[in-house]
Amino acid sequence: MKKIAIVTLVLFASVSAFSQTKTIASTDSGSLKKQDSLHFAVFYFYRAFIPKMVAPIKKVPIYVDDSLVYNLKANTLVAIKIFKEGKHNVCVDKDGETTIVSKIKFGNEYFYKCGIVPGLWGGKPTIETVTVKVGKEETGLLKDE
Repeated sequence: MKKIAIVTLVLFASVSAFSQTKTIASTDSGSLKKQDSLHFAVFYFYRAFIPKMVAPIKKVPIYVDDSLVYNLKANTLVAIKIFKEGKHNVCVDKDGETTIVSKIKFGNEYFYKCGIVPGLWGGKPTIETVTVKVGKEETGLLKDE
């Protein structure tokens, strides 16, 4: 699979008391260093590589526990730190039709692949859980570990 070519550098303000957003600067930096990994887990949200000329303009809104944490555009990877263990609801629509319930343990990484299904009125956002290995391969975070 093609690696994500463009990754932006943004530090996103915390929307809720338990989450904080940070975008990875480049695929060369590797995954987030596991400093104090006993105190948080990391959600990685990404959209697969699409050539810029045909990439949908629509962004995928990412909600964690009913709070909007990021609007994910094409060819982007975002890492969100979760500072609370237990069950968390992750979805890409306000109505919660695409909800994925994840049981979080500190020190672990969770990958979610987002996309847009073409439709008559601009398409519908989708989300799926992928394994850590597949997520790292598709995002370019796997560097002969």
